[in-house]
Amino acid sequence: MLLFLLKNYFFGIIKIKRFFMINVVESISDKNVGGAGILLLNKIKNINREKFNITVLVPKGSRLTNRLKLLNVTVIEMNGCKNKSFDFNSLLSYIAVMHRLSPDIINSHGCMNSRVAGFLASSAVNI
Repeated sequence: MLLFLLKNYFFGIIKIKRFFMINVVESISDKNVGGAGILLLNKIKNINREKFNITVLVPKGSRLTNRLKLLNVTVIEMNGCKNKSFDFNSLLSYIAVMHRLSPDIINSHGCMNSRVAGFLASSAVNI
């Protein structure tokens, strides 16, 4: 009986751990593929997809979009933050996206909008 309870307990924990994934939002403000873009691509190639659910925010017309879609990552093209860190006009759209995604971790590569939006819209850890 004790063995049966222990077996069900441990297998139940394994099922629960597989059900919950950590939501990560990666945000980048570069339209071209530079050092931060290469770093982002390498990180996504090597991350554990069973543990992390990744969404990437890129500016519209970014050259990273096609490369990220080849890696089977959710890509959201945003207005604003094109080659600059902060764009006040697009801040509300970033807040809406962060609120909808409710990420656990926000990693921004030069995009101050995602940091501010993450702070205002969710209780995520900003990196």
